[in-house]
Amino acid sequence: MCGIAGVFDPLKNCDRAFLEKMAASLKHRGPDGTNVWINSDRSVGLAHTRLAIIDLETGNQPIHSPDGRYTCVLNGEIYNYRSLRESLKTEGHQFQTNSDTEVLLAAFIAWGEECLSRLNGMFAFAIHDTRDKSLFLARDRTGIKPLYYFWQHHRLVFASEMKAILLDGNVSRRINMEALADLLVFSYPTTQGTFFRDIREIPPGSWMKFNRRETTRGRFWRWHRRPISMDFSEALEQTRERLIESVEDHFVSDVPVGSFLSGGIDSALICAIATQELGKNLDTFTVGFNVESYDESKIAGLISKHLGTRHHMIRLDRTVVNLDLLETVLGQYDQPFGDSSAIPTYLLSAEIAKHVKVVLSGDGGDEMFGGYPRFFHADLTRGLAQIFGPLLYLGYPVTRGLQMVRPDLARASRRMLNASLQRGTDRLSWFATYCPASELDSILVPEALKTLGNYSPALCPPSRAAQPGASEFMDITVERVLPGDYLRKVDVASSAHGLEVRVPFLGNQILDFSAGLEKKHKFSGRRTKILTRALLDRYLPAEFSRLPKLGFGIPLNEVLSGAEKSQLRERLVESRELGSLVNKRYVKEIALAFENDNWCVNTYSQFMAYQKFYALLALDIWLTNWRPII
Repeated sequence: MCGIAGVFDPLKNCDRAFLEKMAASLKHRGPDGTNVWINSDRSVGLAHTRLAIIDLETGNQPIHSPDGRYTCVLNGEIYNYRSLRESLKTEGHQFQTNSDTEVLLAAFIAWGEECLSRLNGMFAFAIHDTRDKSLFLARDRTGIKPLYYFWQHHRLVFASEMKAILLDGNVSRRINMEALADLLVFSYPTTQGTFFRDIREIPPGSWMKFNRRETTRGRFWRWHRRPISMDFSEALEQTRERLIESVEDHFVSDVPVGSFLSGGIDSALICAIATQELGKNLDTFTVGFNVESYDESKIAGLISKHLGTRHHMIRLDRTVVNLDLLETVLGQYDQPFGDSSAIPTYLLSAEIAKHVKVVLSGDGGDEMFGGYPRFFHADLTRGLAQIFGPLLYLGYPVTRGLQMVRPDLARASRRMLNASLQRGTDRLSWFATYCPASELDSILVPEALKTLGNYSPALCPPSRAAQPGASEFMDITVERVLPGDYLRKVDVASSAHGLEVRVPFLGNQILDFSAGLEKKHKFSGRRTKILTRALLDRYLPAEFSRLPKLGFGIPLNEVLSGAEKSQLRERLVESRELGSLVNKRYVKEIALAFENDNWCVNTYSQFMAYQKFYALLALDIWLTNWRPII
């Protein structure tokens, strides 16, 4: 993992001091070295901050082609660079280093943009071509590595984080109201835009080429399901083979590699393959809470004991989590990010960075192998709609009666009814939102609503399926939720400490294989992750694969003191910045519910109440730090 940044300016105004400032703002991503390069006519400048993992001696960047025509900076790792290197040697290419960046550059020279389909890795990179005066940017298949850019008057500024781009005084801080709506609805911005109207992201699996006159763009990969019939035993064996291949790929490194280890299926399976199949001597890391419903540390400890790993555990309580920490974590994200699991991810990353530079993660396992119950729920609502149609409206009186005895069950039933009665992708939004988009009218102030205009949740792009179910929900989870929420959370939280997180479940072998798996091998009405649970049984006692999914969160109501919660409530209610966008009545309702642990059980769960609060806090801290133009 590294930080990359640069400027492409046809007016030839690239300034070394500015590039050095950009690099300094990304130093946490690459604490092992910084380099800045500007071409001879000052039309292009590239900056790189390095976390040294592959080719520790000669792997500094930027990398130049032998003839000086091309210059490259890379954030990430190309896991199959050794095999690509051998292929390129047969075509006459010679290499001066042992780095994957030099191989990437040679592959681009040999095959152009077609090289992207041959890369197995996580990456965001830039390549300047002196001859045709262009800059080429690309991002990995699923968006593990970020890449932001500002393009105006044929001038490009790009970087791994927006804070580097915002050092340019030409970049407006105008707020993007669609991103604000996304935050309130989903807890994170889902569009290719960002909270700053003039800054965008290179989409996952995409490339863009800039020159003096125009931009061109393309997709080299897109998630595409193509179910292939196979029996369970064959599917299980192929899952095993591909996971072994992918985990082995992700150990490509010249420094030690550790692993996250929660009590969940995915991280346990990665650690089991690493130790039992590949014979790795592994350091594992987990986080513990004093709240049993959130704590997986005991299970993780038992798994570690079975696998023989060196285990490290950090416990989070009121001595660790405080208001200053919330400011620090939320401030690390350059835009409001409402997923509170960023807090334990940030703290765990800080601890891991004391031991290793690289760690494996179980992220992507839920998406690839059916780990979310909502996938089945999406199929269930499709079935209800097809069988009962408008008769489903008769279920609402039943939920009102149920509300007196089981408000949680009544709430879940209403959600299922609401989803069943929708058509198209509106149905899927019900399973992914913290509040329906229709409620924005009562949440945003009139001025903000006017600026927002007609808002349609960007999580669910238009689908051909009038009655979408699990398959379509898996699609949008891979395409939108994974890069927008989970991968963004981990990248920012880990890079703050100079830690590289690798995700074997998103290796090329797994992506291709999972796209061909029938959903019956992934989940059913009774079980999630059918294949990976069965595979884990080969390595650990069966009780570990039968454990329910807990998720990775933080019990904010328990780790913050009453005085701290009161301070946060007061902050939000009295915030002028927040009040300029969000209705004060709504802010007060959510803030009081968090402070007093007293939320409307008929409307939303405790978890949802806390996420709503955390999203408002994230927004307020961002508004205070960045002072955007509203």
